[in-house]
Amino acid sequence: MIAYVARPAIAAPSVPLSSQPGDAARALALGYMRYASACWRGDEAANVFGTRLSAYRRGDLPTRPAAKPYAVSPHGGGGRGIHWYELGEEVVGFVPGCRGGYQVPVDAIPRLVQCASIGTGERGAGSASVSPPHGGVNRAATFSMPSNAPGEARS
Repeated sequence: MIAYVARPAIAAPSVPLSSQPGDAARALALGYMRYASACWRGDEAANVFGTRLSAYRRGDLPTRPAAKPYAVSPHGGGGRGIHWYELGEEVVGFVPGCRGGYQVPVDAIPRLVQCASIGTGERGAGSASVSPPHGGVNRAATFSMPSNAPGEARS
């Protein structure tokens, strides 16, 4: 028997970036998560984010800060993860054990994350955004399942 489960809806925050420290790094990590998910789903548009992000790939990066990263993309870097730091007007993504990584200008992030799929294959209200509508800090994507989703026990 094959059970079908509805895809969870991902509530994404909205453009433009807020001024909270780490918001740009978290927005980029969220975009990367949506990109990885779209690749796994076989979404034909997934390559757009990957191609655009690759334009910011660098062979040498500034020294990695001693502080904890603002965000981590665990699925990037060949399974090593990408550790995202905000350094001035850039978000720098370090891959543990590698010299290279990503240097993305903060101003480029809203447009970059807009091309990451949000999970529905369509661009609806609330798509591609990077700061929460309530003005707070977005720490992670929010997932919700509709009631009585296929594969869910019914009472």
